[in-house]
Amino acid sequence: MKRLLPFLLMNILCLQLSAQVKDTLLKPIPSQLESLSNDTLLTRHNLSQIWLQTKNADVLGFIGADYQRIHIKFIEVKKSQTAHDIYQVYGKSMVKNNVAEFRGKLTVTQIFKKANSPRGLARYVLTGDYEFAEDKNLPHAGIFRGFFVTKIYVDAAGKAHYDDLEKAHSDYANNQFSGDWLNYDNIQVQRCNWGDYRIAGAGELDSGTANFFPYARYADKGWQNFVEAAQEGLKGDQAKKEEIREWWK
Repeated sequence: MKRLLPFLLMNILCLQLSAQVKDTLLKPIPSQLESLSNDTLLTRHNLSQIWLQTKNADVLGFIGADYQRIHIKFIEVKKSQTAHDIYQVYGKSMVKNNVAEFRGKLTVTQIFKKANSPRGLARYVLTGDYEFAEDKNLPHAGIFRGFFVTKIYVDAAGKAHYDDLEKAHSDYANNQFSGDWLNYDNIQVQRCNWGDYRIAGAGELDSGTANFFPYARYADKGWQNFVEAAQEGLKGDQAKKEEIREWWK
């Protein structure tokens, strides 16, 4: 029983974190969104590309209380052949120079429909849970668990798209993943969030108004190159190349 106690405590903590994450991400969802009880959207559409199309340089993330930068890359997303609400995911994470493969799934648990959409379009917000397990044989590996929010729209022809209709807005974000990372070895739990263009729960990290931009005090937590990429000249050009480097290949 004593040997099991740390694992039980870890699971309790994860449940508490997941509840907090869900509350935080659902707050921005306006009341005019209609919750849908049917899953017609999921049966009709394969949404795999929704989680694959954003340029990796625009996928931003942090891990831990000190907002250490983490890179997340979804390499392959496949709709389950047996459950239309589940998508299998293969990808890689990188913290500093440590790269780890992970595999897992996204599970869509709820769908909201926007009441006021442009003519000919139907806009939706998908929410759900995710769990991605890194390779246990690698050092500093663990499991990502949490809650996600993804926005899509369906056009007049019935085709589903990544919802970037409000991309010009300063607070625009999509594919927001918020949860925790559990270390295999030390039973260590760290908050870990990432998303497109902004990061949910970034708090003290994000000083940007028009766009995401980290405070200078976090530059040494993996954000130095991001800061330099905003500069002009040779140093800025080199930093920009690093931001778009395909580190997962």
